[in-house]
Amino acid sequence: MAQDWHNQATILDAVKWANGCGALATTQKGAMTALPNQAALYAFLE
Repeated sequence: MAQDWHNQATILDAVKWANGCGALATTQKGAMTALPNQAALYAFLE
């Protein structure tokens, strides 16, 4: 896993996913209940 942080594409993917999750989480009430599932995240990022 540590070697993945030396790969710029891996870091960019992680940031993209984190930003997508954060954006989707702000669209609903609640903490854990507002977190998107994988299908919702993929749809949002497409």
